[in-house]
Amino acid sequence: SRPNGVKKDDGLVAIKRLWQHHYTFFSYAHNNTAYEGTWAIKKYGAVFSIDEWKKEPVTVEFLKKNHLPISDGYFEDKNGNYVPRTIFEYIRDHLGYRLELQRAKYPKCAYAGKGFSAEVKLVNRGFAPPINPRPVYLVLVSDVGEVSIIGKADVDVRKWYPCEPDNRKKLAPEYTLGFGIKSFPKLAAGRYGIGLWLPDLYESIRYDSRYAIRFANRDVQWWTDSKRRFGINIFGEVEIKQ
Repeated sequence: SRPNGVKKDDGLVAIKRLWQHHYTFFSYAHNNTAYEGTWAIKKYGAVFSIDEWKKEPVTVEFLKKNHLPISDGYFEDKNGNYVPRTIFEYIRDHLGYRLELQRAKYPKCAYAGKGFSAEVKLVNRGFAPPINPRPVYLVLVSDVGEVSIIGKADVDVRKWYPCEPDNRKKLAPEYTLGFGIKSFPKLAAGRYGIGLWLPDLYESIRYDSRYAIRFANRDVQWWTDSKRRFGINIFGEVEIKQ
């Protein structure tokens, strides 16, 4: 029970404001009480806002009513069973961008020197688009962990908005990445994982998987090599034939 006179920091209002202003960052340094000062904690039993949000639920109905981002299956486990979510979890999971692969179209077989094309569609269900520019590579991963870049998308990730710029109620517009390879590289025959690598733009941290974008999909494999140089979202498999 809340002591008399202690105000509540409304986490549902906070969600709407964080979305409205497209927040990308929110830390425990912003955690406070409705009353300033530790005296309020001792005298009134005031609770820090983030600590409250860890216990208070957010519902599908609230998110839909207020036209807020919501991922397919966010309130479900891998078996489709309902999972409750707290205000803190929702804010944590949606600050900044939340990229999700929708579908990918590509040939199941490839031949050296022949043409190869792939199309990937994704959405952003976060509060904001990515801040910094970065390359988007189509890559292959061999069964021994060798990475081959076979294409690069002509795209500005900073324009992957979570809603239409002129209509905030139209959420998660779909973005298409097209890859057209005129001459497929000569690689050893076999099966390769195919995926997207979105590393940082700067060379100093490009080969550090911690700075690569990871998709939020549960069914997209996040692959890193033994040295953690690559962080790749693998969405399928291609067989290379001679």
